[in-house]
Amino acid sequence: MVMELEYLIFEQKANYGIVRINRPEKRNALNLDLLEEIRKMFKYLKEKQDLEIIILTGFKDESTSYFSSGIDLNLIKNINSESKDEKELSKSIQNLQSTLDAIEDVGKVVIAQITGYCFGSGLEVALACDFIVASPETKFALIETKFGIIPDLGGTYRLIRRVGYQFAKQIIMLADTFDSHEAYRMGLINWITPLNDIEKFIEGIVDQIKKNHFSAVIEAKSLIDKIHPINRKESSALERETQIKLISKSI
Repeated sequence: MVMELEYLIFEQKANYGIVRINRPEKRNALNLDLLEEIRKMFKYLKEKQDLEIIILTGFKDESTSYFSSGIDLNLIKNINSESKDEKELSKSIQNLQSTLDAIEDVGKVVIAQITGYCFGSGLEVALACDFIVASPETKFALIETKFGIIPDLGGTYRLIRRVGYQFAKQIIMLADTFDSHEAYRMGLINWITPLNDIEKFIEGIVDQIKKNHFSAVIEAKSLIDKIHPINRKESSALERETQIKLISKSI
């Protein structure tokens, strides 16, 4: 790869690629540079003809693991201080939304491998993937309303699409932390598997997908996304509008 990476690690296996978010000192909090790396990475992977499946995951060591703790709070402060004008603020949010759109539009099968903590914008990143596999001890939350804001990286749209209106309201409006079993019950994640077995389990999913015609798999993915009644572009604009309204009240 010619791309210089500070916060991501990319590894290509025989059947798939692994993109690992690696900012452990900040619990994989998403700052502007990390989000831009993710966007560029998935733009790059979109053009790789020898890659059909991508696993997106976080870091883990002997003591802890994080998919992502959410948005870097310094990024929110910077956006609020630098974007007093509503048009500028809308543009800033739209740029952040484009990162998650790049994941969804990569033209590959994307599997999120979640262990540890998956909060806020980190969960929004996972929602941009096709499948989510989590270990039992993983904790999830969309905690934006605790800070007087809403999920605005396409997470509202993608959450409704995945779990339906009632569970989306429950997750966003209560801002509670919940475990993998509750996430599975609501339809947020596809599979739960023990931490020590998660990589082997995902390899099994990869093998199963590879048995199918990839062109048919990707066309099916595209068709399902198009048929769904919720429009991503319109909902993303509504997210920006609502977020600007909330931020304007706090300035």
